[in-house]
Amino acid sequence: MGPAVGCFDSAASAARAETPPDMDNRAPPIYEEKAMNAHFKIAVTALCWLLLGLPAAQAGEKFFYTTNLHVELDTSEDGVLRALPKDLKLKAGEYYRLELVNFSPEQRHVMMAPEFGDAILMTGIRTYPQRVAIPGASFGKGINLAPGARVEIYFQTTKEGRYKLFCEDRGHTLGGMEVAIDVRR
Repeated sequence: MGPAVGCFDSAASAARAETPPDMDNRAPPIYEEKAMNAHFKIAVTALCWLLLGLPAAQAGEKFFYTTNLHVELDTSEDGVLRALPKDLKLKAGEYYRLELVNFSPEQRHVMMAPEFGDAILMTGIRTYPQRVAIPGASFGKGINLAPGARVEIYFQTTKEGRYKLFCEDRGHTLGGMEVAIDVRR
């Protein structure tokens, strides 16, 4: 008498006996489908990594990191106009986020820097914190800041030089509402 056959062994041999000869070495269809889905997911993941991951990695850290700058515009209680800080030192080729804030309680300021606008690559101007784009605003045409307004300006410096950011109102500029921008390598 041969060795005892367990219930699993007899079920497996019975299943093999019912399987057509061309299907002997193949997995049941449900396993083939899961394997195909797994291979598809791996392929899609690899493709996304290649398309999105490698170019971003090749761009370097400059692409991902933006230096934050902050300029405050204010009118003191005794009427003194000011923009702080008075000087911004930037590096050519770097990416920046400049936040302009008008703390003046009643004064509207239109800030301009036409020569600086020609020396940068602007990527966006929007309100803060709402993050709503401001169509038509630029350093050349002016950036309108109502009392209490905040604006974010995203740009990359492209040319070295010394520039001025100033209020469109000549009286405000003469009163001290200007910032020197120095771009160097």
